[in-house]
Amino acid sequence: MYVWDAASHKQAAQLSPPCPRLSVVVCQQNFGTADTTVWILLGAFAAMFTAVLTLFMVQHLRIILYNRTQVEQTIRMEPPDSRWIFDVGRSANWRQFMGEHWWEWLLPIPPK
Repeated sequence: MYVWDAASHKQAAQLSPPCPRLSVVVCQQNFGTADTTVWILLGAFAAMFTAVLTLFMVQHLRIILYNRTQVEQTIRMEPPDSRWIFDVGRSANWRQFMGEHWWEWLLPIPPK
């Protein structure tokens, strides 16, 4: 690491970290295994978080498309090959839950 003296426009001296407060200081960090490990752990955490949210999304989409509640979906109150009593079809279930028009899906308002 070198300190650049802005007044004389010369390289002043070679310093060891931490850099002192002089005119213009250029500090470079050596990225070692500790930083790499942190990034790997952050990447693994992000991947796990993404996987869990994806599973939650799939589960909730199934609940909406079959017009069930979480309890009804979990305990399977009827055989899986028969239709649920409130199931009116995937498209109708989606419109019933989200609203008739696509722009209503984006707004936080209850369907009419």
